[in-house]
Amino acid sequence: MEELSKDFEVYAIDLRGFGDSSYNKEINSLFDLSLDVADFITKKLLNDITILGWSAGGGVCLELLANPTIQSRINSCILLSSIGVKGLKGFEKPTYFNYPFFFEPFNLEKINENLQEKFFMATENMRNLYSKLKIDDLEIRRKATEEIFKHYVYNVKKIDEEELNRNIEAALKQRNQVEINRALNSFNIVDNNKINNIKVPILMLHGLKDIVVRPYVAQKSAELLGNRTSLKIFEYAGHSLMTDSFKKYISEIKNFTSKY
Repeated sequence: MEELSKDFEVYAIDLRGFGDSSYNKEINSLFDLSLDVADFITKKLLNDITILGWSAGGGVCLELLANPTIQSRINSCILLSSIGVKGLKGFEKPTYFNYPFFFEPFNLEKINENLQEKFFMATENMRNLYSKLKIDDLEIRRKATEEIFKHYVYNVKKIDEEELNRNIEAALKQRNQVEINRALNSFNIVDNNKINNIKVPILMLHGLKDIVVRPYVAQKSAELLGNRTSLKIFEYAGHSLMTDSFKKYISEIKNFTSKY
């Protein structure tokens, strides 16, 4: 955020149930979160904006783009390691995945196909365990969160300890983990034709080694979004592009945003 703030006016929003935002009413879908963001955009009188979402935030952005009551204020969108237009499990896993910079197809069978499922089972089970046992020991929760981050989110490049600790502290504030997991699995803007309402240019940035949202999900989503969308794959990056390929990630964002 600091780097982008040098060139742009940036707003970083804690969505409902995340960070320092309240969670007085449970969410049922990512659409619920998008309505909160739409309200923020309207009250701030923001126009001609680029919206950016990482991971689940990408789904929130897609809901905004498809919403006729707010879409006129949005010029473009950037999706970072985003869930797909059919959520996390909406596409059949192909055996091979081709990229122009590979001489041979990348064999997806080499990736443990259970990793993604295990990630969400681990986070939801951990939340349920704490709830049932009423564990208030922050050190226990912090250690569990650290292990999940290191194995699934920061699986390519070792993250700076200060940044890791900051992100862990932010994650420990989340109160909607179970509802978010359900919303991610039910998210789908294709079958309800919402995708047809999306008209603005979209830049998708995704890591080839992402084991939270597989790269083929990004590829299929880009195809369904059509020629308004460009997908760029970072060969040596996982789910956290900002950690694994910071300079390239910033460069792509600035180059895209300068066009709109």
